[in-house]
Amino acid sequence: MISAFVWLASAVYVLGGIWLWFGLRRPAPAANETAPFVSVIVAARNEAHRIPPLLDDLAAQTYPAYEVLIVDDRSTDATAEIVRTAAGVDAGRLRLINQRDVPVGMSPKKLALQKGIEASRGELLLLTDADCRVRPGWISETVRYFEPDVAMVLGYSELTVDHGSSLFERVQAFEFLTLVAMMAASANLTYPLGASGQNIAFRRSAFERVGGYTSVMHRIAGDDMLMLQLIKRTTEVGRIVYADHTGARNRTYPEKTWRAFRNQRARWASSGTHHFRSDTLFMTYALASLVANMTVLFGAAWAWAGWISRLTWVMTVALKLGVDLLLYTSACRRFNQLGLLRYLPLWFLSQPLYMLAMAVWGQQRHRWTWKP
Repeated sequence: MISAFVWLASAVYVLGGIWLWFGLRRPAPAANETAPFVSVIVAARNEAHRIPPLLDDLAAQTYPAYEVLIVDDRSTDATAEIVRTAAGVDAGRLRLINQRDVPVGMSPKKLALQKGIEASRGELLLLTDADCRVRPGWISETVRYFEPDVAMVLGYSELTVDHGSSLFERVQAFEFLTLVAMMAASANLTYPLGASGQNIAFRRSAFERVGGYTSVMHRIAGDDMLMLQLIKRTTEVGRIVYADHTGARNRTYPEKTWRAFRNQRARWASSGTHHFRSDTLFMTYALASLVANMTVLFGAAWAWAGWISRLTWVMTVALKLGVDLLLYTSACRRFNQLGLLRYLPLWFLSQPLYMLAMAVWGQQRHRWTWKP
């Protein structure tokens, strides 16, 4: 019985991996030639050390008609002062909004984004994080994906690593690439499974049609994934596509410590049960992935105990390794990150325990925080 279940999960995992592999090879077209007014919304909390480069990037955009709204979420550092000074130089384009109070039970980031969007004027809303860097053509290239029937555009983001980066930071970059690959591939196949708030855009009409963040304001994290699900379920607002053009990509930084990394990933995983309940396909693939990873971690013990055969253990692990190699080689090539592929073996061995830990920690609210 257990052996049959392991084989079934392995088959679902392999088919899902091949499906995603095909998705990476089918980028969406970018054919919009109009230039509507755009609002860029950024929620920031204690980002004084990271936000100045982003402000420079946003000031250097090539797009002709846009505004930038930075919502300061009760920062205790110089974030607000830095933005206020920059706004004085570029008063016609950059605005600071202060969020001083957050009612109990509300998500600070979602509330900040909601306030920023309500104060904005753009037909198209582009969101990124205060610790990100964007390219000069980020707005222009993202807008090109907003064909008349497109409601939401998901964007690529990568973790910046260089020769001075630690092994921990490099493995993070590969792990993040695996998430991005799933987002891009599934969106290209018209069934998006993920989104990143570091690079996401949607029409104001779609945002208003789903009621903004109101219905999910009680969930502390997941402003990106939850908005994706709201728009995906409201099919009449339009399609969801992925922006594949290099000019629409942005980047951010890996966490420096295990504690900060665990806090971030646990926060991301905190909405996992909600996603499972909301999306059957997501749930099926996630459960298959969990079983495939548990087979890598515990398969030898299961075979020794007689629960599965040695052949089942060896073959299912080999199938997982094969599909991972196929999918992530394609992803590294697609996003010009072939140097990260060397970390696949380490990720393959550490992923099972990591995924299990994050799933558990994400559901324990006392183990993680939004921002210090």
